Amino acid sequence: MVTDVKSVREGYKMTELGEIPEEWEVVELSNVINNFLVPMRDKPKVFDGDIPWCRIEDIEGKYLNDSKSAQRITIETLAEMNLKLIPKGSVICSCSARLGVCAITTKELTTNQTFIALVPGENVNNEFLYYLMTKQASRLQSLSSGTTIAYLSRKQFEQFKVVMPTLKEQLKIADILSTVDETIEKTDQLLEKTKELKKGLMQQLLTKGIGHTTFKQTELGEIPEGWEVFVLSDLVHKIVGGGTPSRKKIEYYSGDIPWFTVKDMDGSFYKDISQEYINEVAIQKSSANLIDPKKVIIATRIALGRGFINTVSISINQDLKAVYLNEEKVLADYFLYWYLSQAEKIEGLGSGSTVKGIRLEQLKGLNVPVPSLLEQQKIARFLSSVDEQISIYKNEKERLKELKKGLIQKLLTGKIRIKV
Repeated sequence: MVTDVKSVREGYKMTELGEIPEEWEVVELSNVINNFLVPMRDKPKVFDGDIPWCRIEDIEGKYLNDSKSAQRITIETLAEMNLKLIPKGSVICSCSARLGVCAITTKELTTNQTFIALVPGENVNNEFLYYLMTKQASRLQSLSSGTTIAYLSRKQFEQFKVVMPTLKEQLKIADILSTVDETIEKTDQLLEKTKELKKGLMQQLLTKGIGHTTFKQTELGEIPEGWEVFVLSDLVHKIVGGGTPSRKKIEYYSGDIPWFTVKDMDGSFYKDISQEYINEVAIQKSSANLIDPKKVIIATRIALGRGFINTVSISINQDLKAVYLNEEKVLADYFLYWYLSQAEKIEGLGSGSTVKGIRLEQLKGLNVPVPSLLEQQKIARFLSSVDEQISIYKNEKERLKELKKGLIQKLLTGKIRIKV
């Protein structure tokens, strides 16, 4: 009988965790971790000290810095409750619920029972350990016990096997991944700053306009002298609702007509792709309607204050409405920017004990500030250019996250070697 043996590359060896470089080892965590600290389950009753008592919500990216809710205890409380003081530079890992959530402590602190703290030995770099343990989420989950809430014991962590490179390679790997993380963080900061810029610009442009020096008081407050205030009913040709074709008719959901629900409202200004599609028969046999392109689609139930413009013909369910604007008075892009700026107000108009909705009469009664068509176009273009920059940052952030994901997989398994 001939047994197939998987070929191993030169300079590598086959282990229970797969092919790894010859200089690397498969080890139990107990062999490389100096101490495993498991917090007690009891929550302190008094927070009047300076030792942070942290929860999973306090993690900020790669690090755990402090208690965001200012929950800090004294050294006396720590001793009385037999809590564990976790040293600075330890790697904490979630041992219940969401396994694989990790962070590096930047100061001495303690945590609730969600975490176990790994105090690395002299041959383990804590930055590398953080990336290593983060990568183990699915393996840790598969080992967990508990019918409703996943849990891993200290012993399971001690016996957990990982691939361990040489210390020099650990440092290089951690340096590369940290550089990517720093770039992601900088991109995220630019993204958030641009979002804040857009928020301020919307407030300015949609109330003060562009280049105006004289203003007047209206039911909406002060607006430029040349603007008018219309109720929405005077700006639309019609507002069209939608429906849900029978779920019993599977064949209805086999077409190529995008069928939108609130689940598709992801913040995109323009949309042409939905999670579900229906066919023409489904529209004929239900209260669903075919909506022409370039209409403002808004949520009148659940996701109040959200909206988008459809760039293709679509259908919608009963939680959405299609606004057919009179574009001799108001442009779709301008109106949608204005509508999105009113999200908080519109949400406040909603009623319902469990699911909030807004009535059509309320919607039609909204007061809308309306500049000239030329100024509407300028305002929409200005805000659109900011949206484009936001989109660039979002795409760059996603690209970097995918790059990091690929690097983690290849660097932590030795598929890519780093010269040291």
